[in-house]
Amino acid sequence: SLCSTVQVGGWVLLDDGLIALEVTAIDHGSSSVTTIARNSGPIKPRKGVNLPGAVLDLPALTDKDKADLKWAVQEGADFVAASFIRSAANVRSCVAHLERCCDEAESDGIRPLRPLVISKIESEEGVDNFDEILEESDGIMVARGDLGVEIPFEKVFAAQKMMVSKCNEAGKPVIVATQMLDSMMRQPRPTRAEVTDVGTAVLDGADAVMLSGETAAGKYPISSINAMQSVLKEADIIEDTKLRRRNRSLKFGGSDINQYTVGESVDAELDAVAAGAVNTAAQRGLDIQCIVCITMTGS
Repeated sequence: SLCSTVQVGGWVLLDDGLIALEVTAIDHGSSSVTTIARNSGPIKPRKGVNLPGAVLDLPALTDKDKADLKWAVQEGADFVAASFIRSAANVRSCVAHLERCCDEAESDGIRPLRPLVISKIESEEGVDNFDEILEESDGIMVARGDLGVEIPFEKVFAAQKMMVSKCNEAGKPVIVATQMLDSMMRQPRPTRAEVTDVGTAVLDGADAVMLSGETAAGKYPISSINAMQSVLKEADIIEDTKLRRRNRSLKFGGSDINQYTVGESVDAELDAVAAGAVNTAAQRGLDIQCIVCITMTGS
């Protein structure tokens, strides 16, 4: 499969591109590929392999993938992240297998809920087919580690902003992941660029940001979590301030919507839903005179 995928002069990248191998010869008879390393460095075990620009003829689900999905259903997982999604067909294959696993796990007439599928966009093919992938997915993960190897690194930020924006428009959750606080794998404090990266992802509309190597293999996992939380809290304050400023000029039913705020009560969640409905109606410019709420208690 590798022989038919790569070409002489092409690249094989290891460990998110840290090791670059240039293809120098292909022997179809022995199914071998000869490469030359263009930079030095350690090759660590169990690291990823990328073939930039190559269209891979691989199944959407391997036998291990199917076993992992079955386990996820049995354990009651809420979400599964599907790696290297390249097309809508890949997503449908994952969903279909999960549905079969749910059927098999049914007991005493109780069928488990299907875990929601978060499609990881990690290749140029995935970016090119993003609209159809988004339509079939329950959510999206912008997996920048492999994506930054599969496409030119200078295009990653534009791809990220495109995917976050389209997910916001579709009302589907989007996660920005990989190397957000990469330096904290080795240092106790993040760089200023990393802090800006995390905050900007939130301000752009990301629903979640994710640590990976920082907590999986880094020296400062707890400090990484605390650092990210502090940036997210600051970004939330900025978002709340922007919303209040925008709402100053909004009217709903002849009233200033700023007089309706979310209070610190036992029903804060319900207050937030109600305030969100009012904000949405006002911001959309809809000619709505009232919002009807359904209640079972009257409170």
